[in-house]
Amino acid sequence: ITEDGREVGLNFLNPGDHFGEMSVIDGKARSASVISLQPSLVGFLKRPYALQLFFGNPLVAERLLHLMVSRLRIASSFRAILSIPNAFQRVFAALHRISKQSTGGLTVIDPMPTQQEIAIMINTSRETVSRAIHVLIQEGIVEKDTKRLIVRQPERLRRVAAFSQAKPSRGQP
Repeated sequence: ITEDGREVGLNFLNPGDHFGEMSVIDGKARSASVISLQPSLVGFLKRPYALQLFFGNPLVAERLLHLMVSRLRIASSFRAILSIPNAFQRVFAALHRISKQSTGGLTVIDPMPTQQEIAIMINTSRETVSRAIHVLIQEGIVEKDTKRLIVRQPERLRRVAAFSQAKPSRGQP
């Protein structure tokens, strides 16, 4: 939560992920809260035991470092997205950022965050996210599925995310 009361989304966790390691390592207050979007089972490991696990097991330490670097890269990527002045372009860039190639070679966003979650991540309104996604659907760049968004034209999504206009239009990148 920012000083002016706005909620800011920093990251999405997947089953099996952990959180709170920064506070375990430096002993300072947590830097964020975690909100579950679905029923979850959460385990708690007290700081002395976590430190023993981190520092006493090189494989755990290595995996923790890899995860922290990955999260830092994601945060850096979203910081760059937040610097984009055009809200539609931020939506396009965020969708491009969270899209992944599935095993069948299809580019998808699965599971698809809610429009409100995307809005929180990129500092815009849910309505703006809805309108931007609608434009992408109209242009045939993405297609909605039950719980995912299928990116039919990944290269075009990349281009509109980088393009300086507010909306893609037929005949343009």
